[in-house]
Order: sequence, then C-alpha cells, then structure tokens
Amino acid sequence: MKEKSFLRKIKRERFHFLLLLVFFLASGIYYMHITANDAIVFGEAMTTDEIETLWASEHEVVSSFPEGGVDINNAEAEVLMLLPGIGEVTAAAIVDYRKENGRFDAIEEIMNVSGIGEKTFEKIKTYIVLN
Repeated sequence: MKEKSFLRKIKRERFHFLLLLVFFLASGIYYMHITANDAIVFGEAMTTDEIETLWASEHEVVSSFPEGGVDINNAEAEVLMLLPGIGEVTAAAIVDYRKENGRFDAIEEIMNVSGIGEKTFEKIKTYIVLN
C-alpha cells in the first residue's frame, strides 16, 4: 500500500510540474507576439513612430532647430543631434564623413554616412539644408 501511495504522490508532483511548465511556456509565447516595431508603453502598444513623435513633442526637438533648417555642411555634432533619429555616434559620423569627403552636394548624399539609411533620411530630409 505504501508503494502505491508513493507512486501516486510522484505522479501528482510530476503533473503539477508539467502544468507549471505549460503555463510558463504559454505566457512566454503570449508576450512574444509583440512585433519588433511595437513597444509597450504605460500598458498600451505603440508603434516606433508614435513613440518618436511622443518623445519629440515632449523634448521640443523641432522647435529648437536653427531657422531655415540644419546645414549639414557646416553644423557641429551638437546641432546635428537635434535631428530626429540622429544621436551622438551618427552626428560624429556625419562630421567625420565631411572631413574625409568634403561638402555634401545634395541632401541625399547624407545616406552615404554610416548609420543613415532611407528610413532615417525620410525623417530628417525636411529639416536639413545645404549652404
């Protein structure tokens, strides 16, 4: 009799373990359904563009641009960092690119800088100028 109750106890514990394992796996799969372009902010799913717009509105990025736009041929790294999607590393890359290759002849040439692709260019093209 003791042997049967012992086996039942082991089977019950194994069942509880498997039940917990299934629960944790299901929870992980549930959270993995969020795509790379979405983020959870304050309990709501937001796209990357919505987050950037929210951040820009809170930090008044657009209103701090120099009048007429950012001159990518002469702007220092600090001014370049005012552009949406341009951080410290990319701003330094723009300055380095200018030193090595000279002035930009067209604003589209900024896509030759490491770290600036079509998506970033689309975000900044209305804010950049050549002087």
